[in-house]
Amino acid sequence: MIAEGALDIARAERDGAAAGVAEAAARIERLRADLAGAERLVDRRREDLAQTVVAAPFDGVVVARAREIGDVVTPGSTIVEIVDAETLILSARIDESQIAAVEAGQPARVSFESEPGRSHAASVHRIGREVDPETRELIVELSLRSLPRNWAIGQRGAAAITVAHKADALALPTDMVAHRDGAAGVWVLEDGRARWRPIKLGAASGDSVAVVAGLAEGDIALDGPRLYPGARVETRP
Repeated sequence: MIAEGALDIARAERDGAAAGVAEAAARIERLRADLAGAERLVDRRREDLAQTVVAAPFDGVVVARAREIGDVVTPGSTIVEIVDAETLILSARIDESQIAAVEAGQPARVSFESEPGRSHAASVHRIGREVDPETRELIVELSLRSLPRNWAIGQRGAAAITVAHKADALALPTDMVAHRDGAAGVWVLEDGRARWRPIKLGAASGDSVAVVAGLAEGDIALDGPRLYPGARVETRP
């Protein structure tokens, strides 16, 4: 048998334990509420932090910076200018007489003065449809497959577009070709004298141009500032 006093003590301990459990449960709920509040605060702080980061919409290279550390930035203002190096375009000028030979997708080689003796693969991206009234040239855009190790927007280069492949084609340096009455021609050696020979030009490549008519293999082309019809020319072995 349990004495009445011992039973009262046990009941009191039970009630105290129940109260402790209830208090602990209430404390847990308060802690859970505090945790939820802290998590919401962290989320707000993360959102605030995200507002301080400006992410570019694509990978690229910064080519210009309009703001410095500590500057106040307003929505819509320019901070930096970024260029996607894989989408760089070289604008080349060609004479309007060559437009029929150029097509999108044709291979090309591009060289830069910063890398003498080296060229980079490219291809024709787009052909302009407006001729400069002064130079009679139009723009051909080239997509570059590689770039110099150091490059800059606006850098100058030279492009050679492959418009056709022809075995044993005759070619002349472009500075040897002259024009008379709008027609191309070249001085040639005939019987020891200079003779003017009209020629038909093909595609140009670098410093040379193909000759599709007017010259034959073995003809000797002349270059000189004092040539005239019938001028005597001495050749030396």
